[in-house]
Parts: sequence; structure tokens; C-alpha cells
Amino acid sequence: MKTIISFLLLFILFSAFECQHQEDIEPSSGNQAIVIGKWQLVESYISDGGPGYWIEADPAKPSIIEFKADGEYISGRENCSGRYTAATSQEIIIKISCSTGYVQQSELSGKILPSGELAIVPTSPMCIEGCSEKYKRIK
Repeated sequence: MKTIISFLLLFILFSAFECQHQEDIEPSSGNQAIVIGKWQLVESYISDGGPGYWIEADPAKPSIIEFKADGEYISGRENCSGRYTAATSQEIIIKISCSTGYVQQSELSGKILPSGELAIVPTSPMCIEGCSEKYKRIK
């Protein structure tokens, strides 16, 4: 009987340790791994003062972005690069610098949609009339 109680106590102790270990793992670290790779622009959401609408990207002029495993973000458009981090288990934050273009410093928010696409929205500076981009994974 003492042996059974000892084994039960050990089982409970190891179970408690395993639960604690799982809680110590940041849920956002897995989200960062989800975006690693290359993504191609498929649609842009714009508004010119009226209701917003989606415009398909021109496949003849692909816009590619890349997320590297070390947190580096690279964009072929306007020579932009930067760093990204996981903000929550469902969202990443991208801080970029561009050598050309109207906005040279900005912050973006990205989220994987149920469709598997990546939606990216500028958060600083924000779009007054609404803007967003959707990307599909290519590598």
C-alpha cells in the first residue's frame, strides 16, 4: 500500500512539474516560427475617402517579403528591412526602416488568417482611411 501511495505522489509531483514547464514556454515564440519564410502580396485594401475595397496584386510585378528565423524582416519594396517579434500568440509586430519612400520609419502588425494568408496593417503611422495587405506563403 505504501508503494502505491509513493508512486501516486511521484506521479502527481512529475505531473505538476510538467504543467509548470509548459506554462514557462512563451506562447508567442511559436507564432514567430509560423511566419518564417517568403510571402508574396496577393491583395491590398485601400480607401480613397469612401468605402474601402480590395485590389488584386499584379503578378507581373510581385512584391515579396521575408521573415528570417533570427527575427530579421526584409522587403523588396522601397528597400525596407527591419525586425519582427511575436506580440501575442496570434500577432507579430514588425518595425521597419526604408531607405526610400514617403514613410521611412514605421511599425506594422501582422496576423495569420484562418485562410493561411498573412494580413499586415500599419500601426504607426496609421492609415486614416484604412489600409491592409494580404500575403500568401511562397517558401
